[in-house]
Amino acid sequence: MANRLEDKIRDYLADHLELLETGLQFLGKEYELPNPFGAGGRIDLLARDIYGNVVVIEIKRSDQAARDALHEIHKYTALFRNSQGLDESRIRLIVASTEWHELRLPLSEFAEITAYTVEAFSIAVMPVRSRTFRRLIS
Repeated sequence: MANRLEDKIRDYLADHLELLETGLQFLGKEYELPNPFGAGGRIDLLARDIYGNVVVIEIKRSDQAARDALHEIHKYTALFRNSQGLDESRIRLIVASTEWHELRLPLSEFAEITAYTVEAFSIAVMPVRSRTFRRLIS
């Protein structure tokens, strides 16, 4: 079953990439990654920065989902990079999450050892009226 809140966060950020970084250009949502050697996947959001680098954006909304985040980030970035023939220096990673208890330390260590630039954003989502949401990103 799809995670509806994560979908709403993804859809909102797709329309408001400037909340993450000024100048990001939207390239795709749920970008499909086929894998001839195993399971593929989908990048939550794909963008291009002002320098022409591809930005892979992964969104997480719970500690349980955060446990899988590093595996997904590594796998999706490798699949995308290989399918596009891109050098590691041309890809950046952004992780946006509502929970950081499970993800903070492993993501920090991953950022230290990977060739990719990795950035993290904490998101707070609060209901404002009926079905709309207000976002806070720091």
